[in-house]
Amino acid sequence: MATRYWIVSLPVQTPGSTANSLWARLQDSISRHSFDTPLYRFNVPDLRVGTLDSLLALSDDLVKSNVFIEGVSHKIRRQIEELERAGGVESGALTVDGVPVDTYLTRFVWDEGKYPTMSPLKEIVGSIQSQVSKIEDDMKVRGAEYNNVRSQLSAINRKQTGSLAVRDLSNLVKPEDMVTSEHLVTLLAVVPKYSQKDWLSSYESLDTFVVPRSSKKLYEDNEYALYTVTLFAKVVDNFKVRAREKGFQVRDFEYSSEAQESRKEELEKLMQDQEAMRASLLQWCYASYSEVFSSWMHFCAVRVFVESILRYGLPPSFLSAVLAPSQKGEKKVRSILEELCGNVHSIYWKSEDDVGVAGLGEHRVRCCGYYVFVTLSSQKDKLGVMYRTSILGDPVPTDDSRVGKTQEEMMVKEKEIHVMSNRRRKRGESKPQAHDAGDTTPIDNILTSLDDAPPPPPPPRRELPLLQLNDHQEADDADASSSSSPHQQRRLWVKDRSRAWWELCSSADYPEADFRRAFRMSRPTFHFLCDALAAAVAKEDTALRAAIPVRQRVAVCVWRLATGEPLRVVSKRFGLGISTCHKLILEVCAAIRNLLMPRFLHWPDHPTSTAYKTRFEATSGVPGVVGAMYTTHIPIIAPKVSVAAYLNRRHTERNHKTSYSITLQGVVGPDGTFTDVCIGWPGSMSDEQVLRKSALHQRASAAAGSMSWVVGGASYPLTEWMLVPYAQRNLTWTQHAFNEKVGEVRRVATEAFVRLKGRWACLQKRTEVKLQDLPAVLAACCVLHNICETRGEDMDPDLRCDLPPDEEEDDTVLVQSESANKVRDDIAHNLLHRGLAGTAFF
Repeated sequence: MATRYWIVSLPVQTPGSTANSLWARLQDSISRHSFDTPLYRFNVPDLRVGTLDSLLALSDDLVKSNVFIEGVSHKIRRQIEELERAGGVESGALTVDGVPVDTYLTRFVWDEGKYPTMSPLKEIVGSIQSQVSKIEDDMKVRGAEYNNVRSQLSAINRKQTGSLAVRDLSNLVKPEDMVTSEHLVTLLAVVPKYSQKDWLSSYESLDTFVVPRSSKKLYEDNEYALYTVTLFAKVVDNFKVRAREKGFQVRDFEYSSEAQESRKEELEKLMQDQEAMRASLLQWCYASYSEVFSSWMHFCAVRVFVESILRYGLPPSFLSAVLAPSQKGEKKVRSILEELCGNVHSIYWKSEDDVGVAGLGEHRVRCCGYYVFVTLSSQKDKLGVMYRTSILGDPVPTDDSRVGKTQEEMMVKEKEIHVMSNRRRKRGESKPQAHDAGDTTPIDNILTSLDDAPPPPPPPRRELPLLQLNDHQEADDADASSSSSPHQQRRLWVKDRSRAWWELCSSADYPEADFRRAFRMSRPTFHFLCDALAAAVAKEDTALRAAIPVRQRVAVCVWRLATGEPLRVVSKRFGLGISTCHKLILEVCAAIRNLLMPRFLHWPDHPTSTAYKTRFEATSGVPGVVGAMYTTHIPIIAPKVSVAAYLNRRHTERNHKTSYSITLQGVVGPDGTFTDVCIGWPGSMSDEQVLRKSALHQRASAAAGSMSWVVGGASYPLTEWMLVPYAQRNLTWTQHAFNEKVGEVRRVATEAFVRLKGRWACLQKRTEVKLQDLPAVLAACCVLHNICETRGEDMDPDLRCDLPPDEEEDDTVLVQSESANKVRDDIAHNLLHRGLAGTAFF
């Protein structure tokens, strides 16, 4: 069972008392009322205080820095667990400076050599951040190298263990199975398991030059069986075509003992490299975790010091301790802390049930209350930090609507008020006096909307020690107080917006069909998307309002992309401000591009490419096709710079209205999903120019000659990897037949773009998004399209749109490779004379 440790800070408030006397009282109370709760002293050194402004600014930064440092420690821990599982070794206990993690925490000692106490607090925090950032960057580099080797090894293993239709056959075929001579050749046929009888009865009749009784079964898996067949070399192509018509796949294979040995050596070397890198990375992770956790505890000490000063005042007079209460004893420990703090600070130790906070999960970070504690799992030595604080020197009211606000957020509001007061003093204006640290006016009264009713009188204040300021600040405050107006109530303008529509959509009773019509996806897919993006888009509550939930953030973005409605309509639907909606859309789109694009939109690996070639060839007869390319234009508002570059002349001439656009080039697989996109080039560029600018062109040109084709229209050039139709006039029957079959492949791409633009209507109209932010939005649409297609989401036929003729029509095609031109002629010849071309061109 996990052990949860609390780091608490108690004020030394009784005159004449000391931290040691308070420590003795705490020990005595714990031993008498909660004897099973371990108690340790947490040594926080005397650090430099600085000014109030510096402490307030630092308190704001500590919130963000803590999330970052904690995240790095969790990343390293997860990496250690993954490496230990990969190596099959037993998980070892993590250590910090040579001692177990819990021992280091309970016996924490400040490292004066690494972090001098005389240094400013900001400098100490900056040093911790830079050290952790350096470790994180190093972990990314090392992890990328290790994952690269793992991916190579996984690719080889998939080839060895996959289906017979795609796997490597070298380890299944022996030299005696192959017959190779001047006239004879042995082919390998992949036969569906249920069609083996058909193969044995028909393979001899597929061609007259097949050697009788030459077929032998070599291997069989759950789906297919591998057979050999010997025939004359001159009829190999004809045999392959007839076998494919019967549903049999003939694999291209050439036995080579040298190649087989080379692959075996490569596999062994990769396995050795992976193990060596795993061991090296594991040792580095152990050492780095020690460094990060040590930095984290120093960071915790700094934050405890800062929050205690801001809460209890100067001079520093507080006691820090570490407790490990049991789950049953937490309530009793809170009552002890309440008693030691006295009535002034008793609200800090109210239980989570008292303030309406949900139960705490292990290893999670949340800001929801009043004290600071660290959770530690004694089984796995996993750590997480939770900070819970309240407004400076002021108990938070127990009203359920406001009890969840943290000190960090309230400090932001206090600082804003302080800045506004200084500005008013400089202009010679009187300012409304803000609530001081001792003001106990309910926060609900502070945050109420402005109305005609007079504010309620504030209750009596109690004096609490505040931070001492320098002479200039004291003089300024004295002048300001002498010229300030009588006490006035702080109020906040908040526009009341209705969220009835979103609350209805998010309810469980909302019809699934209506939900699918609104968001273009089913509820399970929407929940999957929210879970995948939660870590990137989730926000914490602020002092003024609760954070927008993750599901509502994602819903705002998805609904805007799906409907294309203007931001003012989105604002009314979801009850949010227009600027808030715009910000949410950009944040969610950026998260989709950064997190989900590598998972759902990437170039196919070798086994997938082989499967794509098989599917395209089965439907069109064109061999070696891995994708179909199409380029469309997305309308935009006229940009302020380089207007001529974004002018779409074809749309302008066709619609008799000036049109501006950017391009979206995509390669589509046989399943209708995008495997590559190139987004954002100006609309005045031709399809060929956009292709040359794309990363796909660079990769494909470097790998030319691999017999993998991307099929495009006549607006693209004919290259060694780009296959395009004939465009000249007076075509022959062979060329007409070829164009017909290529058109079948291209229709896969055009259908994908029809579904893309139909599903995400924002692509059909001019958008309000700035030009520099538009690529992220378009990339998010493509990724969401792939997610919907992969998860089998049906699209309403009424959403289909007419795809405008974006591609250019030309009578000539630029031929950049004569060898590619010859290969195209050969393909066209084979399509016609093997009966695969059809008769639509007659």
